[in-house]
Amino acid sequence: MGSGKRVVLLAVVMALAFCAGGCVDREVNGDESTYSFSWWVPTLATLAVVIGVPVGLLLRNVRTRRRAGWGVLVAALIAGVGLVPSLFLDRVKVDSDHFETRTGFWFAPTKHNVPFDGLGEIRYVTYQTRGRRGRKTTKHKLVCVRDDGAVSDTVQLGDLARRATPEILERAQDRLIRVTTAQE
Repeated sequence: MGSGKRVVLLAVVMALAFCAGGCVDREVNGDESTYSFSWWVPTLATLAVVIGVPVGLLLRNVRTRRRAGWGVLVAALIAGVGLVPSLFLDRVKVDSDHFETRTGFWFAPTKHNVPFDGLGEIRYVTYQTRGRRGRKTTKHKLVCVRDDGAVSDTVQLGDLARRATPEILERAQDRLIRVTTAQE
């Protein structure tokens, strides 16, 4: 086996080992739990960008691979500017008084800060959306309903928030907030 194939095999084995270890970390500081991506997720994405830019530049100069080179270069630059910083900044915090989420692009994040005071119910809703060619995707959200019956907040659950959901719902029940599940 050549040294190039060994490097690729080692990279694949390392990526699989990291994935087996989980992508989300939970840090507890007193009463507050903070969920964030494991250190290796943004690091691996950064490494992919660092490798993708020169590979794209090199492929751009190969006559039969110009389009692929431009594609790799543009994808690496978009990931480097849009995706990688977000992986470092996304967070979900939960304590006995509230939960808050920060997700999305670093330059335009989606933030939610939901205090448990005044909430009468939290609905865990599962629903499906149809993508291109009829492909179904299952999604989840938390619908927070105030004591007066009005919806105060709807939080779409990404990877971090979905991982924090059991703790959010448990802390809500500790505050005597009704937790229900529904499907749309």
